[in-house]
Amino acid sequence: RYSLPCGVLRIEVVAAKDLIKADVGMLGLGKSDPYAIITIGAHEFRTQVIPNTVNPKWNYYCETVVYQIPGASLDIEVMDEDQSSKDDFLGRVSVAVSDIESQGQGDMWLTLNDTKSGKIHLRTTWLSLSSNTDDLALQMEEVRAISTKTPLSSAVLIVFLDSAKHLPNATKAAGEPSPQVQLAIGHQERWSSIKHSTNDPVWEEIFYLLLSNPEVQEMEVKVLDNKFGQVLGHLSFRLSRLLKEEGLKVDEPLILLGTGHQAKLLMTLQLRILVSNKRSTPAEPVEEGEAERQRNGSVNKRHPPRSQ
Repeated sequence: RYSLPCGVLRIEVVAAKDLIKADVGMLGLGKSDPYAIITIGAHEFRTQVIPNTVNPKWNYYCETVVYQIPGASLDIEVMDEDQSSKDDFLGRVSVAVSDIESQGQGDMWLTLNDTKSGKIHLRTTWLSLSSNTDDLALQMEEVRAISTKTPLSSAVLIVFLDSAKHLPNATKAAGEPSPQVQLAIGHQERWSSIKHSTNDPVWEEIFYLLLSNPEVQEMEVKVLDNKFGQVLGHLSFRLSRLLKEEGLKVDEPLILLGTGHQAKLLMTLQLRILVSNKRSTPAEPVEEGEAERQRNGSVNKRHPPRSQ
């Protein structure tokens, strides 16, 4: 009914250097206030702005679930924040996800394209998916060794939302509800589509949520009537249960609380532990000249020129 993702991509945008000076003053002196936009498929992330420098140090981490590898790319644009007008473009680079996956770990300086000067320093880690619970402690140990503002992930939760049965009406006079499901783990939220005027909605939708520690985290689930914003039912699921299940999987009807009768949510929950190949192929920082030779076409330069 659904397929597991290919893996998870962890990216550290470390720094850039020799960026162009986007804001040139009357004396010919210049500066930039650079930030980077990271895009993988439909997922977009943005570093903080580092003011008044052409050699910013971001040390910014982000992670994303990758659903397919062929044709997928990690795209980064470096921009100059301009308070009074449109932000200026400082360069871009694109790396094929297939190269990142085959390399396992990468540490590289890449020359920015479509600009006069500038390089960007990236570290990438490809995380495979494991059903071996012994891998969880290893991954959490690796994550704890990395200093970040928000915890990095040790696992991914796959949720296949199938359907609900016997949902109540919001009120006696309201008629059949238009149900929508909200999944929440910490600050992460996922929303299903809305199914109009039915007590037995069928969604057949899949969601992925990254987890920092499935041993202690819970998923809160609400079914709402989109017509009135009223909660039709709710449940809380301890993710530690999945660590005890065969295949790290639960596939059974879950009783919705607060419904007044036996409303059920049918969904499959499956856990996968993230595994890097760091232990077998440690990442070595790559010198700039060596990075140029190694990438050898792994950086895609086929972007059309940016329109001004």
